[in-house]
Amino acid sequence: MVVARRCLPYELPQPDTIRPRFHHEMDKLTEYLLHESIDFFRELVIEVLTIFRDKAGKDLHVGMNPIAKVAWGLPTSIIRFLWRRLFSLRLHLGLRKELASKIQTEIKTSVDKVQSSILSMPGARELLDKHLWIDDTRAPLNELLEKEAIKLIWKAVLEAISAGLGSFTPEELEAELRASNLKFSVLGRNAAQYTAVWNAGLHGGLQAVKAVSNELTGTESHEQVFDKAWDAARDATRGAAQTVVRNTSKFMKQPQRDEMWDVVWRIWDECWVEVHKIVRPRSIETVQRVMKSLISSGVIIIVQDMKDSRWHTIGTRTPDKDSIWLPGAQRHPQRDLTNAQLEEYMLKMIEQDTITASTLNDVHTAMARVWQATLQPPPSQTEALEAIAEQITESAPEVV
Repeated sequence: MVVARRCLPYELPQPDTIRPRFHHEMDKLTEYLLHESIDFFRELVIEVLTIFRDKAGKDLHVGMNPIAKVAWGLPTSIIRFLWRRLFSLRLHLGLRKELASKIQTEIKTSVDKVQSSILSMPGARELLDKHLWIDDTRAPLNELLEKEAIKLIWKAVLEAISAGLGSFTPEELEAELRASNLKFSVLGRNAAQYTAVWNAGLHGGLQAVKAVSNELTGTESHEQVFDKAWDAARDATRGAAQTVVRNTSKFMKQPQRDEMWDVVWRIWDECWVEVHKIVRPRSIETVQRVMKSLISSGVIIIVQDMKDSRWHTIGTRTPDKDSIWLPGAQRHPQRDLTNAQLEEYMLKMIEQDTITASTLNDVHTAMARVWQATLQPPPSQTEALEAIAEQITESAPEVV
């Protein structure tokens, strides 16, 4: 196996063969990322709304009609349920399809960049050559993909979400405020405006962090990336929220609504600190899950591409265990094998001569060590002579 491996080096996957494989998995990855993004953003909006509601208390009542005041006094669990229904309505109005399209675009762009970066890096060939078995390349490939992906995954997620979520325009809001079948009609137009303000505010904040994502080096932790993005988004979020209030005030027909929003702007910074404490760990967990899924898919695709590569083969005779020592075995028909086929044949032969799975793993590891030893440069003549002299000295009998 070691000799054959030397004659048949692994083929470095090419973008033209990797890309179709990855795009074949695109629908499944998009659905997963879409689900994670929607769940995260929905809970983010609800946390923001809840914290501001609790902090402001009855001070927000100044801009509400009697029915809205009663609704606003409902238990938090009921309020959160109604807001989730509101968000679900927004998805049914076409947001889900729009967001899925944005996510696919961002995934494809990010994947192409990661692939090009990894497959063209100087150490890519050396990385593959260090391993005897194809599947042993999974761990180092995972490490490489993670390092490259962290530069892009935050940007991809944020751009996809910011392009599709929280994009209420005054025209859309007016239509929704006038709709008679809104599932949040219990809370009325006040709640519609209230929720739209935070959606738009978060949308504005997400737009502001794009510049931050372009500055990432890949050495930052998830916490550092999130904090940079959060700090950049704070002022933009407030500005976007204030813009929506101005643009929608004419639909509300309640002059005191402006006084209510003045209360919100006064407690803005305090509430935003509280939101940060809650959202930070959740956002990091979401991105980590997304990264793990994307990287796992990437590693599987790259390894499978290496296994399926038929650019180079080696001529072999592959008799089975029972006939290998019989006369004429050397005349067994020759066939050309790829790396994957050769590896499969060797593992099958090893498995026939081992008793347990642990023994098989030991043989597998020992052969990998032999391969690693063959990669070391041969000793110089001086080093060889010194080693021989040392052995002679150690083995010579002591003279009494």
